[in-house]
Amino acid sequence: MGAVEISENHACSGRIRLESVDDGSAEAVEDFLSNHVKRGAVLFTDDWRSYPKPAKKHGCDHRPTNVSKSSEGAHEVLPSIHRVFSLLHRLLLGTYQGGVRRKHLPRYLAEFEFRFNRRRSKQRGLLFQRLLGMVVKRTPPCH
Repeated sequence: MGAVEISENHACSGRIRLESVDDGSAEAVEDFLSNHVKRGAVLFTDDWRSYPKPAKKHGCDHRPTNVSKSSEGAHEVLPSIHRVFSLLHRLLLGTYQGGVRRKHLPRYLAEFEFRFNRRRSKQRGLLFQRLLGMVVKRTPPCH
C-alpha cells in the first residue's frame, strides 16, 4: 500500500510512504492511514470499496475516482502513485533481477522509500547521518 504527498497545485510529488499489507481490507487501510497519513488530509484514490470508512474515521476528505468509468487511464487520474509503483517495480526487477523474496519486501520498500524521499536532498552529510542512525536503531534480521 502506498501514499504520495502532493503539492497543492499537484505539480510535484513529495514524500512517500509504503507498506506491505496482507490484503486490501478496510482494516489494512485504516492501519495504513493511522501509521502514515496526517489526520484530515485530502485523499485522492480510486474507488476501491475499502477506502471510505477508514478515510472518514481518520477525518480525511476522501475524493475517489472510478477509474474504469473515467475517460482517462489510471496513470492519468492518479499519476503520482502510479509513478511511484512503476519506479518501485523497475527497481525490484532491475536491481534484484528475479531475486525478490516476500519475506524481505518490507526492507525493499523501506530502502526505496528512503531513497525516494531524499532524492532532492542538498545536504548529503545529513543524509549519511540519518542513514547511520536508522541502521544503528534497526534490529538485525533473523536468518
